[in-house]
Amino acid sequence: MVSKEQEYKKRIEAALFASGRPLNLLQLKSAAGVRKSEKVENILRELIEEYKSRDTSLEIVEIGKGNYMLRVKPEYTCYVKRLGVKPMISRASLKTLTLIGLKQPIAQSKIVALRGTHAYKQVRKLIEMGLVEATKSGRSRLLRLTPTGLSIFGARNDEELRQALRSRLQPFSSHEQNREDTGQVK
Repeated sequence: MVSKEQEYKKRIEAALFASGRPLNLLQLKSAAGVRKSEKVENILRELIEEYKSRDTSLEIVEIGKGNYMLRVKPEYTCYVKRLGVKPMISRASLKTLTLIGLKQPIAQSKIVALRGTHAYKQVRKLIEMGLVEATKSGRSRLLRLTPTGLSIFGARNDEELRQALRSRLQPFSSHEQNREDTGQVK
């Protein structure tokens, strides 16, 4: 016979697997049928440790503050990315995130001026995901990447972020240089 605790753990694991996106504590409480957030947090800690102790390609990670996701470990994503799994973040939001990373701290009004009014929705989503933090600055907000946002680019601090973005943008820059050298117009 399965204990209540084991049953809750299975429900939470199933919810994380089925969602394919980060779930917050309220969603996990509901999926498990648990009343107390502390119980869900304890079960999550146990599950995270279980996944760490297994020799598996999956892990449970906290995305932002209080959002949890079951995902493929980064070292195995290259083997499954061709399977067409919908990305956690849209291409447009990733562009906005990259712009924030390049220019941080940057006023939200500046992002909207550069990316268009759809950037408001993207910034709101990035904040909800815990990738960007916003602080009030006059009539606008200053935006910067959180540690989780930095990790999207494989960086732990601003200097590593600049290096990572420079190396990713380098092929584009050299392509532009080659076009100029051959006399092609942009």
